[in-house]
Amino acid sequence: MVLNHVIRARVKEVRTRGQELTATVEVKEVFKSSLVNIPRETNTLFYISSCPCPPLSPGVDYIILGYENKETSRLLLIEGSVAQKWKDRIGRKVKRWDQVLQERTSGRAAQRGVHH
Repeated sequence: MVLNHVIRARVKEVRTRGQELTATVEVKEVFKSSLVNIPRETNTLFYISSCPCPPLSPGVDYIILGYENKETSRLLLIEGSVAQKWKDRIGRKVKRWDQVLQERTSGRAAQRGVHH
């Protein structure tokens, strides 16, 4: 399974309903999204208490690498997801990685004779 989204978000609230946890977040930046349109506004992340992700704290910015459920348009924090406190150097690294990946992808397309 491939991680579908990479976002920077500030946690506004964390709620627990049985085994399901939700975090209301304000999306600051969307670095990657593939299945769900992620607007730069308040969104809900869904995860379960057994997720090995660190607990999210309200008022803190995180870089979140997670999954998307296309059918329900939900952003998911499940096993394999990553939530790390935001640091500016992480943002610079993510942008650099994205640039390198795009260059490699367009380089491969050019090698195959595919034009953008």
